[in-house]
This record gives sequence, structure tokens and C-alpha cells, in this order.
Amino acid sequence: MGNTHEKLIKQLEATNKQSSSEKFYNVSGIRLNFAFVSSKPNNILKKIVWDPSDYFVQISSINPDQNLESLIGTTSIDRFIRISNIISHLISFSTTTTDLDEESLCSICLENPADTILGCGHPFCSKDLQSWASKNQECPLCRQVFEEQKSFVRIDDFNGEVCDEVKICKELIFSLIDF
Repeated sequence: MGNTHEKLIKQLEATNKQSSSEKFYNVSGIRLNFAFVSSKPNNILKKIVWDPSDYFVQISSINPDQNLESLIGTTSIDRFIRISNIISHLISFSTTTTDLDEESLCSICLENPADTILGCGHPFCSKDLQSWASKNQECPLCRQVFEEQKSFVRIDDFNGEVCDEVKICKELIFSLIDF
């Protein structure tokens, strides 16, 4: 369990860095902050056994101009992971191939920019995903069955489609939040 806890803490830190970045703000128009909160704060065993079901993620919007943070809502750990992956995907819209970071790369080859995100939120380059999909209809990372129509594809040359995809991604993020 400790390994899962450490991975989630690292993912939370990385997501906070991304969701408060200028790149994310330029694409989405929002800045977000995430924090793990225990649903059982008096549980003394939480330091010994970490159970993800005992936690939820609190989500706040950030207004750096006014140095203000406002609570938006909460979400489950599973939904937070999906939100985190969607945020990485949204950041890829403002990333050129020369300034790619690890989160913007395909999760299979770790070389090409991730231009497709599955419904589960995991990003891949279309070449590797097509190759994988010809043999298997499950996400290579989480094994969730995927459907082509529920994946998002980055389209660089068509501003209208990019705007539509950004809108869809933002709607998906907010649909995963309990207000």
C-alpha cells in the first residue's frame, strides 16, 4: 500500500504543478489545486495502513492576481487520476515538440508526443495506440476496455476542432467533480 500512496502523492504534486502552470491556464483559462483529504481524520491506523477509500481529493481554483484560492468541490482518487491525465493532455496543446516534458510523451514509446487520450485518461501517440489496438482493446496501462469514440485526438492544424476538444476536456474534468 505504501508504494501506491507514494505514487499518488507524486501524481498529486505533478498535477498541481501542471494545473497551476501558465501553459494550462493559456489552454483552459483556469488554474486548479488538488489536495488529499482523509474522510476518517481520527483514524490512528492511517499511518500504518493506507486505504485509498479513506481519502478523497479536494479541488480549488486559484486566482494568483488576488492571491485567492476558492474551493470548487471534491472527487474520488480514481476520478482524480482521470482528471490528472486529462490535464496532461490539455497541456499538450500548448507544447511544441521541442519543449515536451515527460507528461506530454506517449506512455508506450516515451518518445513521441502523446496526441491521443483514452477515456480512462491515459495518453499515447496515435501510431503506438493503433498498433496496440490491432491486438488488444484495453488500455496498455490500466487495462480498462477502451472505445475509439471515447478517445480524444489532438488536432494541431484545425483551431475549431482544438477549441472543441479543449471544451470537451474541460467539461469532462468538471463532470468528474462533486460540487
